[in-house]
Amino acid sequence: MKKILFIAAAALFGLTACTDDYKDWTPQTQPTQPATVSFGDGSVTAAPVIDLNALAEGQTLVQVATIVAPTASNESYAPIYTLNVGEVSYPLTAQGEMVAADLQELIAQTFGRKPVQRQLDATISMWVTNGATAIKTATSGIFQLKAIPQAPVIDSAYYLTGTLNNWNNSDNTYKLTNDGTDPYENPVFTMRIPAPADGSNVEFKMTPESGLGGDWSKCLTAGAEEGRFDYDNKGGNLIITAVPDARYYDVTFNMLDQTWSAVALPPIEQAYYLVGTPNGWDINSTAIAFSNGGGDPYEHPVFSALVPAPADGSGLEFKIAPQSGVGDWNKCLVSADEKGKFNFNNKGGNFVVAAVPSAISYLITLNLMEQTWTVAPVLPMFYMVGGLNGWNEAGARKSILYKESDGQMSYTSKFTAAWDLKLWNKNDVGNWDVAYGSKEDGSHDAAGPLVNSGAGAISSPTAEFYTFTLNLSDMTYTWTKLDNQAPTEYEAMGVIGDFNSWSGDVEMEQVTPHNWYAEATVTDGGLKFRANHGWDINWGADFAVNASNFSTTGIGGGANISVPAGTYDFYLNDITGQFAIVAK
Repeated sequence: MKKILFIAAAALFGLTACTDDYKDWTPQTQPTQPATVSFGDGSVTAAPVIDLNALAEGQTLVQVATIVAPTASNESYAPIYTLNVGEVSYPLTAQGEMVAADLQELIAQTFGRKPVQRQLDATISMWVTNGATAIKTATSGIFQLKAIPQAPVIDSAYYLTGTLNNWNNSDNTYKLTNDGTDPYENPVFTMRIPAPADGSNVEFKMTPESGLGGDWSKCLTAGAEEGRFDYDNKGGNLIITAVPDARYYDVTFNMLDQTWSAVALPPIEQAYYLVGTPNGWDINSTAIAFSNGGGDPYEHPVFSALVPAPADGSGLEFKIAPQSGVGDWNKCLVSADEKGKFNFNNKGGNFVVAAVPSAISYLITLNLMEQTWTVAPVLPMFYMVGGLNGWNEAGARKSILYKESDGQMSYTSKFTAAWDLKLWNKNDVGNWDVAYGSKEDGSHDAAGPLVNSGAGAISSPTAEFYTFTLNLSDMTYTWTKLDNQAPTEYEAMGVIGDFNSWSGDVEMEQVTPHNWYAEATVTDGGLKFRANHGWDINWGADFAVNASNFSTTGIGGGANISVPAGTYDFYLNDITGQFAIVAK
């Protein structure tokens, strides 16, 4: 028990309970205690179940026990009492009463506010004080404190009744729900409603499931304070004040806190188009499109576009036209004064992207809900991370996608159901926040949209040989099953060339089926890949490696690959002949 100091001037309820975090103490299951327990030469009898929902109006105390006081050692000392639960103590009256709000908080903090019977092991202590000091003289045996916490009756769902549906109390069009979980465990209910087309306010009540069909008495209505509501139709109508340009409102009710809010959602369209230096400021052009991969733009408000870097090495300057605004400058998205933010309806300046010398394209990403934008220079260099390589950065760096064009690359192997994967651009390896993946985690679809914010894992459709293709031009991925499901197996793979006098292969590691990796330092000259330390099977190409040309498809028995001196990561796929040679 934590020491409590009493002073003569303290009135009984000037004593305060210890303010420990109750969740630090977990009640243990104990054998049932007797209703009446010893208390020195007195006794304590537990009260029946205390229903905190049944308090009389204005009632502030509840009786938790009946006390027959022990004999005090000095009758000139005044006795005072405390209720003890674990390490927490509360003041009691001589009649065994405590503050109802303290009991409510104790039960709610320990078990939650679901209005069902809870019980805790408790004791009562007697202290005696002469006004200057206090001494504990007796502590009772353990008894069980039983109570039902105060909480409103929460229905499984609620429905808007108001101006949006002509105050039809039987209409269930606009449903407020917590997705079917226990409302006392998850008391936050939400819904999305359309903003009135005429720009007016939304005025409404919330009708519970049990009140549909004409029972207004159970409705949730406005509370006395802004942002609060009342149960049982005790207030006026709830009102969402119109927000200009809002398309929807996201409405949230916390049924236990009795609070509510509404957030206006901007007018998000299905597609957006870049208008600026890359297309000659043609407001009617739809050549460079931003996409969220399809689907409801309010569920998936992140749109991206891959914009080629100008051939002259300059940066980008542009506006963004929504689908409904192609040909109309007044509807364009433009840069806001605050860095990384944008405005609707042409209320700002042009977006500007400074040139990055090594970039061949720029990935521009818009979050239409948050009105933010980002830009990232992109090399056509992506790495695969997932079940195939241990979901770690080191494994990802051995699993590069082979370049087919600036915006398209692929990886061929035998994928299994456990080989969920995501993708990292070279500039962002290790950063999960910008990993590329599917909109739906674990999707086994043969094709789908690609996202790089909140991305889920992508899974192969079946456990067979596939070519996985990443297309940055339209932010999609596809799986293509190989006709040959039994490709030739090789015992070894190596890199050989001028750097080692064409003798003694640099051994490659097979990191996934038919994909090989090695790190090596080479001198200026030519080199090839070959299988099983012999020349029967080898791959080459009339290809000079540099920072932008690092991947192509090798030809059986082809020319030597020209590589400048340096240290490189070498990659080869023995099914397709694709290879990549990337400077460290």
